[in-house]
Amino acid sequence: MSNREMSPRHRQQTTALAALMFASVYCLVVDQLFTCSTCFFLRDSHHNNSLASTSILPPVSSTNDTATERRNTEATSIDEQPHEKRVLDSILSSLNPDPQTWSWPDIDVVYTWVNGSDIVWRSNKKRHHDLYVKKMTGQEPDDSDAEEEDDDQANGDKRYRERDELLYSLRSIDKYAPFVRKIFIVVADGQQPHWLKEYHPKIQLVPHSQIFENPDQNLPTFSSVAIESNLINIPGLADFFWYFNDDTFLGSMVTPEDLLVSKFTGQQRVFEEPWSYPGGDQCAPECSNSMLGDGTCDPACRTASCGWDLGDCGSHDSVSRDEEETHESQQTGSDGPGDFYTTLAYVNGVFNRAGFKPPREGRRIIRHVPHLVNKRMFQDLKARFYEEYKQTEEHKFRHPEDMQFAFAYNHYLSTVKMYAPSKKYAWKAAFDSLDSANEGKWFLYNNNEDGISDSVELEKARKILETDAFARVRQCATDLFEHGQQNRTPQELPLSASDILQCDQAMDDLIDKHNLRLPFEAIVPGDGNESLFISLKDNHIHKLVTFWNLWRISRTTAKFITTNDDLSQYSPMIEEAYHSVMTCRLPDPSPFELKPSPSVSVAF
Repeated sequence: MSNREMSPRHRQQTTALAALMFASVYCLVVDQLFTCSTCFFLRDSHHNNSLASTSILPPVSSTNDTATERRNTEATSIDEQPHEKRVLDSILSSLNPDPQTWSWPDIDVVYTWVNGSDIVWRSNKKRHHDLYVKKMTGQEPDDSDAEEEDDDQANGDKRYRERDELLYSLRSIDKYAPFVRKIFIVVADGQQPHWLKEYHPKIQLVPHSQIFENPDQNLPTFSSVAIESNLINIPGLADFFWYFNDDTFLGSMVTPEDLLVSKFTGQQRVFEEPWSYPGGDQCAPECSNSMLGDGTCDPACRTASCGWDLGDCGSHDSVSRDEEETHESQQTGSDGPGDFYTTLAYVNGVFNRAGFKPPREGRRIIRHVPHLVNKRMFQDLKARFYEEYKQTEEHKFRHPEDMQFAFAYNHYLSTVKMYAPSKKYAWKAAFDSLDSANEGKWFLYNNNEDGISDSVELEKARKILETDAFARVRQCATDLFEHGQQNRTPQELPLSASDILQCDQAMDDLIDKHNLRLPFEAIVPGDGNESLFISLKDNHIHKLVTFWNLWRISRTTAKFITTNDDLSQYSPMIEEAYHSVMTCRLPDPSPFELKPSPSVSVAF
C-alpha cells in the first residue's frame, strides 16, 4: 500500500512503530542502559551513584563544591570579623537566645492539582469554557470539538491531563528536600488524588473555597493563575513557601541555600532565563525601553503600556481613552484568549504604568522551576496592584489580562529591591546601619537611590519611621552598638534583661505589625544550569524528540526537572515510556502514598 493510500490511523501506527524501532535500536547502542521492552527503563534502579562515573555526564561534584565553597567562605568571613562584629554577634545571641532563630527559616511546599479526568469537573469546565469563548471571541463555541484545544491553546484539556505526576513529584520532595516543613496540596473542592493517604501529618489538602476571598463569585475556577494569586491565604502557611506545579520534580539534593541568599535574610535567589519574552525590549511599536524616562516625552512612548514614557509625557489623565484602548488591544491581544507571552506583556505594561522602569533588554522570562515565595512580599505585591489582582481572581480561565504569577512576583522583587527580613537579620541591619560608613542610611528602604521607589513605598517608609516601635528599636541599637565599641568584653551588656526583652518586642512589632522591609543592592541569580525543561509532543518527528528527552530525564543530575505536556491527544506509547522512566528514577514510594502504588491513570 502506498503512503497516499494509507488511512490516517494506519499512518499514525506506522509512525509510532518506526519511533519505537528507532528508540529500541538506540537503547542497544547506548551501553545497554535500557531494557528494550520499555525502551527507557534503566537496569540500575539506584542509578545516582553510577551516574557520577558516566563519562557523558558533567561532574556531579561541581554543584556540591560550589555550595561547600560558599559555606567555607561564610565561615572564613566570620572568623576574620573585627572585635566589634563579634560583640554584635554576642549581643544578637542575647537578644535571640532561641537556637531556632539562627537556623534556616521554615519552608513549606505548595502544589496546585486537579483531576482532569473527573467527569463532573469536565462537564462543569465545558459549560464555563463555552461562555468564556463566546465572551472573548464573540463566536459560539464548536460543540464538535471534544478536546476544546484547537481554538484555545491557553485553556485546552492538555493543561489538566492527569498522569500521576504529583505522585513522582512528592517522591522527589521526600527524597531530595528533607528540610521541607509541610506540604499543602490545593485542589478543586471535592477532589483528592486516589493514591494519596487521607491523613498524614506532613500533608494537607486545601480546597479552593478555603483560600478564595470571594468564593461565591469566583468559584469554580479553571485558571491556575487565579488560584496562584490566592495561595498566600492558605491557613498555617509558613512565611516562605516553595510553589511546585505537579509536573515539576527534583532530580538531586536541594538545600535552602539553593533558594535563599543566606539564613539570616529574606532575600531569595531569582531564576531567570537569559532572554526576555518576544518584543519585551519595547513597550510599544517604535518605543524601546531605552527611551523610557529619559526626561523627554517621546510620542511613540505616550501609551499606557509604556507608563506614558514613564511619566515624561504626563500621567493617565493626559492620554485620551481612545489612544489607551487602541494600544492596549494591540499589546495584550484582548480580542481573544491569550497565551503565556500575552500575559507577560500585560504585566510588563502594568509595571510600566506604576513607574517601574524595565531593563533595556526587557524583563526576562522566569525559568519553569519551583518558585520560592515570601508570603509577606507577595502580600505587598497584591496590595500595590489590588485592582489587577482582583480582576485576575475573577477570571474563570487563563486570560490575556492576568497577573502571571512567577513573572510578576520575581520582577516585583527585582524592581523594589526589598525583602521581608528575619528578626535576627533585622537586628544586624540595624547595627550595621549605625556604623559611621553608613551614617544617615538606617535600614528602612534607603530610597533605593535608583529612583525606583514610588510614592506607595515611600509613604509606607514614612509611616514606619513615625512608629514608637521604630524609635525604641533605634535607641536600643544605638545603645548596644556604642557599648560594643567601648567594651572589649562581649559578655558585658549595658541593658538589663527586661530592657533586652523590650528591645526584642519592639523589633517584633516593627517586623510583624508595621511590615518592616529591608533593601538589598542586587539580585542574586539561581543556578540556571540546575534545571531541565522538556516538552512531551506526539506529532511525527517530535515523538522521537520526546523519547530522546525522556532519556535525558533518566540521566540528568539537574536539581529541577519539568515535563511539560504538549500532547495533542493521549498517547499510550509515550505514557508507558514516561511512567517507566519516572518509576525507574524514583522507585521508592513516599510515605504519602497508599499501598500498592497506582497504575497509569485512565486517559481521556
